[in-house]
Amino acid sequence: MIKNAVSPDSLLVDLLAETAEEVCGFKLENDEILGFIRSHHEKWLLSLEGPIIPPPPPPPGRWMSIDNEIYELKYIKEILVNTANWLIDKGHLKHADCPIKISPRAKTRFLINSTPTHLTGGKFIGEEKLKNGLYIETHVNTKQTIEYAKRLLKKYGYDPEILKIEY
Repeated sequence: MIKNAVSPDSLLVDLLAETAEEVCGFKLENDEILGFIRSHHEKWLLSLEGPIIPPPPPPPGRWMSIDNEIYELKYIKEILVNTANWLIDKGHLKHADCPIKISPRAKTRFLINSTPTHLTGGKFIGEEKLKNGLYIETHVNTKQTIEYAKRLLKKYGYDPEILKIEY
């Protein structure tokens, strides 16, 4: 009996016996077939799950990843843009969500809006258009860029730690 497994179906044993006889020209005993199944069943079970493919290595230089999706970075502002576009791809960050404040305490500055303007009417200094037509303010320092990207992830229910950055 195979350890921690169900006994092989007699149909499988018969099929293997017939195939071996056709291919090799001699008849195998059921014990021989059961031994063959015992010695290979773990390999077969692993192959049912598919190959285990590790994620690709990150590119050399500056990069970021969100939940194992890797993006090369040329500019730090791409951290915010990539994070926002990733959220859009996941079905979040819609026009109805706007405006999104740059921080919880901000009264007049927006991080994301449907137009590249703040509450006072002032233009975004570092405006970037997102894939769904919204605008994001990217004129912030590196520390704020990372903080705002993590806040966006958290706002939509994601653990901010899924964001990894190498720059």
